[in-house]
Amino acid sequence: MCSSDLISESLIGHGLREYGREEFILATKSMKRDYYGIFEELEISLENLGTSYIDLFQFHNVRSFEQLEILMGNNGGLKAIKEAQAKGLIREIGITSHAPEILDKAMDTGEFSTIQCPYNPVERQGEKVFEKANKLDIGVIIMKPLAGGAIRNAELSLKFIVNNPNINVAIPGMDSIEQVIANAKIGQNVQALTEDEKAIILKEAEELGTEF
Repeated sequence: MCSSDLISESLIGHGLREYGREEFILATKSMKRDYYGIFEELEISLENLGTSYIDLFQFHNVRSFEQLEILMGNNGGLKAIKEAQAKGLIREIGITSHAPEILDKAMDTGEFSTIQCPYNPVERQGEKVFEKANKLDIGVIIMKPLAGGAIRNAELSLKFIVNNPNINVAIPGMDSIEQVIANAKIGQNVQALTEDEKAIILKEAEELGTEF
């Protein structure tokens, strides 16, 4: 777990103490793949967040089929998290990756409640996987909804995403209260893109290309 994650969890933990744990759905993640490493990071997360349970624990950035195999092996992290789930420390298990084909294989195992993948008007390679997830009743979380900040029309990009019926949650980065409010409004009052808006955001996507 990197230092920024530790700081973020500590700050969120402070907020939870102020406003009440039950008001939030709490998710965290780990890049560990082994049994003992996952238990170690889970313990750190629970302490930093000041909570007795986590709603969604995600195996983060699984980059290859080999990593997925390790994760799901006899001494892998999935075994650890399922044990934690049986104890009530975890409610749901998720997986994240930049590679849709890895998420596709992970879904076939029946072990995951959510997947997380980059998606925006530029990077649309996950659309077929999202359709499959919807049919399997697996939640779809979108990271990089603004292509890592490359997309200028943030509102249109988010509108593009939330209008996809196979997507449940988008997680844009925010550094001000104003951004939190503006982004939340898009999700609370979902409106279809007009033809003019669609033309604007797709033109920007075309200009950006597909590589970052």
